[in-house]
Amino acid sequence: MTREDGGGVLELLERIGSIVVPIAVALYALLYIGIEQIYASSVSTRSRWASTRRCCSAV
Repeated sequence: MTREDGGGVLELLERIGSIVVPIAVALYALLYIGIEQIYASSVSTRSRWASTRRCCSAV
């Protein structure tokens, strides 16, 4: 293996990395935002249900 071959491999890895890494970061961010929204909606639903239950059980 000569220096040219190694340089070609490194160049190829750099090109692949420059495409794959931003895509992976974007997908991770979307996943994080999605999970955060699911958690936020389930918490708000629980708190609404609990407040309704407290209100109606006092009657």
